[in-house]
Amino acid sequence: MEVSWYLRFGRRDVVEALVKESSLDQLEHMLYVETDWRMSTGPADDAGGGLLARFTRK
Repeated sequence: MEVSWYLRFGRRDVVEALVKESSLDQLEHMLYVETDWRMSTGPADDAGGGLLARFTRK
């Protein structure tokens, strides 16, 4: 998943990604690798469904 690349090499303090609910386990696993981040999720605002995952640098 490309989100890991943005967490590792990005310079931002907040990274947001629209993801499928089925990929939530994979996102949580990334937090064990990229330990400088916290993740929060909520429903996406668009009608297409899915989740908005927000990663915030600690």
